[in-house]
Amino acid sequence: MLSNKKLFSVRGFDFYLHHLLIIGVLSLSFSISAMIRGQPADYGFQLNEFDPFFNYRATKYIVDNGIPAYFDWHDDMSWYPFGRNVANTSQVMLHITSAVLYGAFGGGDLYGFTIIFPLVFGALTAIVVF
Repeated sequence: MLSNKKLFSVRGFDFYLHHLLIIGVLSLSFSISAMIRGQPADYGFQLNEFDPFFNYRATKYIVDNGIPAYFDWHDDMSWYPFGRNVANTSQVMLHITSAVLYGAFGGGDLYGFTIIFPLVFGALTAIVVF
């Protein structure tokens, strides 16, 4: 059978046709999902809706004040008139992950990073689901 035929070797690992098909399918699914998630960029490089703005604000709070301060943060700018305890009522790991990765990747423009972050992680999800 053709899928059992060895095509080439790299450092002792033999590549067969089914390996290349899997790599091709994963590359194609990553590329298509990134293109679909990136389509709103045709209309401008900006955050849309309210949740991304809050995620940006929460990530900025972590970057400016640190992770321990995030767990004590009572946000008076949302849920008027009483505000809310952010650590108990939002996606904690999303904000911490984006803040940590923002610092790890050089700390450029936080606004731009929070726009690109869902695109990259959404495309990586296609590979994880496979």
